Amino acid sequence: MFGDVPTLAERLIWRVLLGLRLAKGRSSDTVAGWQITGRGQNWFRLEAASWFLTGNLLVQAADGRVPLVTILRHDQDPWPSRVVPAVRSPSPTGARPAP
Repeated sequence: MFGDVPTLAERLIWRVLLGLRLAKGRSSDTVAGWQITGRGQNWFRLEAASWFLTGNLLVQAADGRVPLVTILRHDQDPWPSRVVPAVRSPSPTGARPAP
């Protein structure tokens, strides 16, 4: 399920698309570059952050299963409204809005 170092696909998604700052190389404090931020007898939590979001991976081993939960929290809007142009939707009556 997890490796010591992220795969190429994982690096593209996590570092390029999401901009997550992952640790490089192997460490007893990380899994695939994600920082271990909590652990118990049968669970652990990983965390990584970028300039606009924080991600957590929660893993728990129970009853012969190992479920993984992914949580993404947006800390900032990556596309503020002033950057995205307004799009006018068509009128339900078909009338065109005045310019």
